[in-house]
Amino acid sequence: MGARARLMGALPEGGAMCAVQATAEELAAELEGSGVSVAAVNTPDSTVISGPADEVHGIASAWSARGRKTKALSVSHAFHSALMEPMLQDFAEAIGEVKFKAPTIPLISNVTGLPADEEIASPDYWVRHVRQPVLFQQAIAHIADRAGAFVELGPAPVLTTAAQHTLDAVTEAEAPEPVVTASLHPAQPDAVAFTQAVARLHTAGLAVDWSGWFLADPAPRIVDLPTYAFQGRRFWLADILGPESASQADGEEAGFWAAVEGEDVQALCDTLHLKDDARRSALETVFPALSAWRRERRERSVVDSWRYRVDWQPVPTPPSAPAGSGTWLVVAPSQGADAWTGACLSVLEEAGIPATLVEAGPDPKRAELADLLRQAELPDGAAPAGVLSLLALTERPAEATLALVQALLDAGLSAPLWCATRGAVSCADTDPVVSPAQAAVWGLGRVAALEHPELWGGLVDLPADPAELAAGPLRAVLYGDAGEDQVVLRPAGALGRRLVPDPAPAPLDGAGEDWQPHGAVLVTGGVGQLADHVVRWLAACGAEHVVLLDPDGTGAPRQAELAAEATLHGTELTVARSLGEVADVRIRTVIHTSLPGVPAPLAELTPDELATAVSAAMDLGEPAGAGPVETVVFFSSLAATLGSREHGAHAAADACLDALAQQRRPDGPRMISVGWGIWDLPDDGDLALRQTGLSRRQGLPPLEPRLALGALRALLDGDDKHVMVADIEWERFAPLFTLSRPTRLLDGVPAALRVLDAGSETGDGADVSELRRELAALPARERAGALLKVVRTQVAAVLRYEPGQDVDPERAFKDLGFDSLVVVELRNRLRAATGLRLPATLVYDYPTPRALAGHLLERILPDGGAAELPVAAHLDDLDAALTDLAADDPRRRGLIRRLQALLWKHPDAAAPFAVGEEGVLGGQEDLSEASADDMFALIDREWGGR
Repeated sequence: MGARARLMGALPEGGAMCAVQATAEELAAELEGSGVSVAAVNTPDSTVISGPADEVHGIASAWSARGRKTKALSVSHAFHSALMEPMLQDFAEAIGEVKFKAPTIPLISNVTGLPADEEIASPDYWVRHVRQPVLFQQAIAHIADRAGAFVELGPAPVLTTAAQHTLDAVTEAEAPEPVVTASLHPAQPDAVAFTQAVARLHTAGLAVDWSGWFLADPAPRIVDLPTYAFQGRRFWLADILGPESASQADGEEAGFWAAVEGEDVQALCDTLHLKDDARRSALETVFPALSAWRRERRERSVVDSWRYRVDWQPVPTPPSAPAGSGTWLVVAPSQGADAWTGACLSVLEEAGIPATLVEAGPDPKRAELADLLRQAELPDGAAPAGVLSLLALTERPAEATLALVQALLDAGLSAPLWCATRGAVSCADTDPVVSPAQAAVWGLGRVAALEHPELWGGLVDLPADPAELAAGPLRAVLYGDAGEDQVVLRPAGALGRRLVPDPAPAPLDGAGEDWQPHGAVLVTGGVGQLADHVVRWLAACGAEHVVLLDPDGTGAPRQAELAAEATLHGTELTVARSLGEVADVRIRTVIHTSLPGVPAPLAELTPDELATAVSAAMDLGEPAGAGPVETVVFFSSLAATLGSREHGAHAAADACLDALAQQRRPDGPRMISVGWGIWDLPDDGDLALRQTGLSRRQGLPPLEPRLALGALRALLDGDDKHVMVADIEWERFAPLFTLSRPTRLLDGVPAALRVLDAGSETGDGADVSELRRELAALPARERAGALLKVVRTQVAAVLRYEPGQDVDPERAFKDLGFDSLVVVELRNRLRAATGLRLPATLVYDYPTPRALAGHLLERILPDGGAAELPVAAHLDDLDAALTDLAADDPRRRGLIRRLQALLWKHPDAAAPFAVGEEGVLGGQEDLSEASADDMFALIDREWGGR
């Protein structure tokens, strides 16, 4: 670095650099032969040019005349241009003897925009680094889908905005937004700025090692934040003694438990004021047991907060309701489901819903179904009002349903698709699963709801007998009267699916025995980090023999190490390629840890890929090994219940596992299916790291393996058949999960409901159509002011203004104290408030609150609001007409009488308001408290007497 700076400084001064709002491709023609080079590509539309001053200024002026932004950079030399070439040979000689080493962490080269290879450890690379352009935009774009956070390390946030701009351009609309922050800021003390940056990463779900921050306590205590807005301002004198006494007691108690958890005998003696050695000795005797008890209680509390189960709640359905308009398509197999097809058509007719039957072959394909949908004859050629699928009743329910979803996409139909199954889910112990294969449709449906919310209607499980199907509940479900999208129809009525917390019951002394692995335990899923953790846990639980199935032999390099660890616990480990190799081993417990599956969106998922995953899941329901098997554990996933984009095959297969566990098997083994969140397995490859990063951003922090296995032990001690185990941060997850479509699945989770209710009250996550309706209902002259109020509120929030402190609508954002981080935060807040996808450069393009509000109004109401409330536009016409008419014109008086009649007809439209001394409105046209008489007075004042 010293040689580079010295040689550059020795070059003759001169040259210039300028940032131009254009791409390198757009600039190429003018740069050719000019002596000016591309020095850097910062964002998709911001390029820095460098070279002789006159030529640089000429090109910049030309682009400025075209309406593009340009900014001259304050530099002493034209870096990354041909003017650097005289020093390249000397620089190469100066670093020729430097010993380079390959980077130990992944590094993206700004010379290529790609991961650095061995070339970076050569002098030639660093010589080229001086001359060639800095491809910052390409580097950020390359890593965008694999990094959840971007942190700028430096004395000031210079690149943060550029990184955010690139991420906005390359990140898909529905993808979680990466965190972008800077470590230091010149306007803040370094300690404050750095702490805020780290805290921002921590609150975004990234793992932070806080031990370096709390030097006095290597194991700092984690406390829960209050659930209320704890930064409120108090204006009353607080009680003098109560809170202070409570705070002191809380602090002493916290110190006590901190000493216990940290196994700090001296600190505990000081807390308890134990001075003599006899008492200290007595405490040391019980201290290990007390410390272990405390840790166990805390860990149990954490694990309990991870547990959820599926419940079913009655859905109220109206006894009768008018049918919606339009004809429904009933897509049914031509063979094998005649009774259900006839029952559904009959019930729809009874409910007043016109329906047209579309019969598919026994094994329908995507193209065949698309043609049938296009050819379906509907009245007046109208689009269908909805589609009810009975294809789950075929021999291959998942593949047929996938083909139908893809066919609807191919045919361009957006009618809501409802998929009917029979016996795919269990809503009670007396209602066991009948068809685990059809359960795959429920897993597939949850993914469809996330990937294609505009197409998806929901899932409905039919009663056991076609004769039990009732018109009222089915009609209410299909038309969304109850707001449900996952329903079972039973003779007693309709039931809606709910996710509910499910903490493990407290163990009772002498009540039953803890689960212990007897005989041999079979672990399937190959040798990987997950299987390794399970093997170690089984050995620690006292398993006599563990058989690890490794069909492709990829775990051979780690077998010896794993076997040695198992031996320390007295456990024999056998790694086999097939069950035939261990045919003589009597297996009592089977743990299936993973299933095959390739991530792909539903539109691209092939029937073979889906069939492979579902068949593998169904095969796991068959006996394994010599047996008799007593316990079978399936490692399922959240995707089976909640869905997961691009994981349709996994979700379908895991839903089969959940159903297998809930299928009644009087003489079979006990089956348990655990719907896991993602595990924290950092050494399991790049794919696992990317999945972990994405999971954190979605509000699903990865599970610590030791605690996850503790949850599995608690499940084996109990009698559950299916439980979800996941660390869900509802503040982040719930808004994302319901962003594209609402669902009542989360109504049973209080934490999720609080977040969603608060969001609906504050307007966070508001849909742009709702804001359109609100603005369209206002007179045209009031819309800009209403939206300006929204903008000023959000600006005040990001600037941390005190209540009552106003934002000047004409003052530039840069004068208000905006920096790159505040810019991004305001963009995010406005995105949530308006539902619009907004660029990170928003405040640079519209530099004042008023200008920004005007831009947002154009985006929200490009047609002036006529499409939302056509009659509102006529109010402005009426205002203009009355202004143009003379006071004694009889037409003017007739219009005024009509307005008065409307006010009397709709009294709720004219809320009362007080009459001030200055006249009807006290000098202010505030209608919030106007009575009908006051409104008449206002009309008289504005448009003439009655």
